[in-house]
Amino acid sequence: MEDTLITLEIMIRSLERKKVLLEELKTYTKKQSELLMNDKLDYPLFNNIIENKQARIDELATIDAGFVPTYERIANVVKTNKHLYKDEIKTLKALIRDISDMQVDITMAEGRNKKMFTEKISQMQSGARTFRTHNDAYKKYQGAEKSGSGDFNMFDSKK
Repeated sequence: MEDTLITLEIMIRSLERKKVLLEELKTYTKKQSELLMNDKLDYPLFNNIIENKQARIDELATIDAGFVPTYERIANVVKTNKHLYKDEIKTLKALIRDISDMQVDITMAEGRNKKMFTEKISQMQSGARTFRTHNDAYKKYQGAEKSGSGDFNMFDSKK
């Protein structure tokens, strides 16, 4: 019984840590969204946010990897003695519910960020194409002027 109670407390602490990590992810996702709304994207800050998010995602994966096997070790004892662990079970259920809600919110925000990022990249590519087109026209104009194939002075001459 003592081992089961300790294991449940460890699981509760793990879920509490997961909740904190998800809150941090939510904050970074919001910052990412704010950056994407700016006309000019601050790439170093954007990359820093991605690195911070990845560190939290890695830690979440570690927590998740250990959670299920830990629960499976004590599942039979908990199921047969629910009355002994009702407070811990209640706490676990509440944490899992909160975590699930947070994961849905983060997933939706990430979807919006992905769409904004895709649009921003598309705009940048469109701007690059426009620049190349104007640059090519300018180069052709300079080439024609240097080769003498065009009479560019005809507009400047006074008649």
